[in-house]
Amino acid sequence: MSCHGNPAAADRAPDPSTLRQLPPERIYAALTSDVMKVQAQNLTDEEKRRVAEFMSGWPLGSAELGDAKNVLNHCRQIRCRG
Repeated sequence: MSCHGNPAAADRAPDPSTLRQLPPERIYAALTSDVMKVQAQNLTDEEKRRVAEFMSGWPLGSAELGDAKNVLNHCRQIRCRG
């Protein structure tokens, strides 16, 4: 957290509140193959997964759970009355 939340690094490192708005999959991708790959090189894959979940506040795979297409009894078609 020496960068995230540090005003001196704000132009290249989002603050923790911004990270909490990202899905854990995006944070995990940053740790494994994106901008944070070098910083996370000494972490195991399991540790990267846990960091992603901790920073987002959601478990990996939860983004799909909130998608309306995965909710039982959701409306498949919107009909307007007028």
